[in-house]
Amino acid sequence: MIDRLYDKCVRAKLLPYNPPRYWDRRGGDSYVKFGNAIPVDRVVSQVNFFRRAIEEAAPVNRLLDFGCGTGRMFPVWADIPHVYAYDIAESQRAVAQQVDPGVIVVCPNGSGPNILPLSSSACDVVASCEVLLHIKPENLLAMLMDIVRVLRPGGRFAVITAPSGECDAGHNFNHDYPAAFEAAGLSLLSDEERYGQRYLVGRK
Repeated sequence: MIDRLYDKCVRAKLLPYNPPRYWDRRGGDSYVKFGNAIPVDRVVSQVNFFRRAIEEAAPVNRLLDFGCGTGRMFPVWADIPHVYAYDIAESQRAVAQQVDPGVIVVCPNGSGPNILPLSSSACDVVASCEVLLHIKPENLLAMLMDIVRVLRPGGRFAVITAPSGECDAGHNFNHDYPAAFEAAGLSLLSDEERYGQRYLVGRK
């Protein structure tokens, strides 16, 4: 169940934003309801965006769902032979694993210099839906660099995030994505806004 008091305290900046703790306490099963409440036209736009990114990166045999949450996007990856799913929240990983037992759900690397527990060049595409806006500014570049590490040369990083200039209290951050992509070693192929969200594709 979502801990609403804790959520409100973080949003009001009465408590510090600790990402693993925050998203665990947002709940697993309860968070599914949030995904179900997203307007249909936005969902269609998201699905079409990711499908196009996958087509442009063909052949795609290995994909990482970065910040998979409860596995809302798993049906979009159904035709990809090897799918990995990463999330920092244990409660959401548990739900995601039940959604599709064939997906390899992974957690943050507990030791070593790398954040993602995947080998270098392990993925053809990394897809991320409404996740990067929740990464603290001081942690964004290191996270992007590790995403670039697990991408094969020419691989795509497809991102859906908050529109430019949007930043609300507590856990949403307004990043300079073009600059961050460049610093991490990604060529920005597209950057557009629609349905109240921002869509970006980078290439390694």
